[in-house]
Amino acid sequence: MKQYLPLSYHIDLVKLFISLSHKSAFAAFLSSLFIMVVFYNHLPIDILASWFGLSLLYIILKLAVVNRLLLHIDNDRQRAYYIRLLIAVTFFSGLLWGSLSWIVVMYTETSYSFLVLGILFGLMSGAISTFSPLFIVYVAYCTPMIMMLFTSFVYSAEEVRTYIAIMLLLFVYIIISASYRMYRSLEEAINLKNLVEASQRELEEINLSLESRIEEAVQKSRDQELKMLQQSRLAQMGEMISMIAHQWRQPLSAIASTAASLKLKVGLNRYDKEYFDDNIEKISQFSQHLSNTIDDFRHFFKSNKNEEEFLMCEVAKGSLSIIGTSLENKNITVTTSYHSSYSVLSYFNELKQVCLNLIKNAEDVLLLKEVEHPTIWIRTYNDATHVYLEIADNAGGLDEAILEKIFDPYFTTKERYDGTGLGLYMSKTIIEEHCGGRLYVNNTEHGACFSIVLKAHEQRDD
Repeated sequence: MKQYLPLSYHIDLVKLFISLSHKSAFAAFLSSLFIMVVFYNHLPIDILASWFGLSLLYIILKLAVVNRLLLHIDNDRQRAYYIRLLIAVTFFSGLLWGSLSWIVVMYTETSYSFLVLGILFGLMSGAISTFSPLFIVYVAYCTPMIMMLFTSFVYSAEEVRTYIAIMLLLFVYIIISASYRMYRSLEEAINLKNLVEASQRELEEINLSLESRIEEAVQKSRDQELKMLQQSRLAQMGEMISMIAHQWRQPLSAIASTAASLKLKVGLNRYDKEYFDDNIEKISQFSQHLSNTIDDFRHFFKSNKNEEEFLMCEVAKGSLSIIGTSLENKNITVTTSYHSSYSVLSYFNELKQVCLNLIKNAEDVLLLKEVEHPTIWIRTYNDATHVYLEIADNAGGLDEAILEKIFDPYFTTKERYDGTGLGLYMSKTIIEEHCGGRLYVNNTEHGACFSIVLKAHEQRDD
């Protein structure tokens, strides 16, 4: 029985009932007023007035209980208590309307009984929309009304009324079923809404968790990239020290030789002012060269904060100013071809680091393979939209299997020579993520060719 006539209702159903209560109270008032007007001249005034007064009392009591229910709607015990009061008050209303059928049978003609029958049918049908959220309240409203209507028609002992009384049983089944279906539909709709809201909350929690995990993964990736960049920088710094040694060996030897020559002249007391001035100037030039070398290396690891405009050939020349002596000492020929008339807008030092790394890789592979007549070609050119810097060697190229993973982190072909496998990976990261360009490699007739591609900025005459 509790399944069909529950006392515990979902709070949203109670709120829906409360929101419809003022409309149903107004409808009850209009219906009572209509009865007063229609039966004013057909029923005893004292009985009619008493009935109307009780109808108004019902309306007042119902609104009072509904208001109390609204105040205590979040308290389960109080809510159940006021629902019971609503059942009692509504049952009283059903009795009141049902008694009207007996009053009319006792004091008026048969035709007015059918009018009352139509009015009660209308009230019960209309109450489906306003009372169904609390199904038990609707049952409490209709039950006494139907019972008194049924008994009043059977009491009259007229054949037509007896048939109508029997038909009433079918009508009761129809309206009670309709009300219950509406109640179940409302309950299912509310449960579905709550399920959707719960799913949305769960989805939001999952999204928040997913966002958190994504942020954590992104941060971890950034930290890893920063770590790899640092490792790459440290590896390059080791190579820089070797390059500094190559860069300084010839100037230092020249300074030592010149100083020894001047010392010999002093020891022989052979002072030649012009000779001394020339050699002192040479020492000054060599010292300036050493100073310039220090500046080149100091600026090499200094990151650009802002983009600047420059020609790609300046990147190649800047890299060769650092590694050129090392290549010369190892008998590696460098052939340059600068034919780009478009500047680029990017980060000069970062590009120079990449260019130097590519040249150093070419140097390493040429020495590793002991290539006869080792050569590095450096070329710049442009088309209508992009500027290209190519660095190629004649070391025979790369295996196809290696080409596919040459830019993977920690992949190296120089394990025996302490290769970190980060140089090309970080070079590609710098070009594609920092400079907005592309870095790729392909095999040519003589060997591997690495290409840096950047968007052209503007044409320059120089």
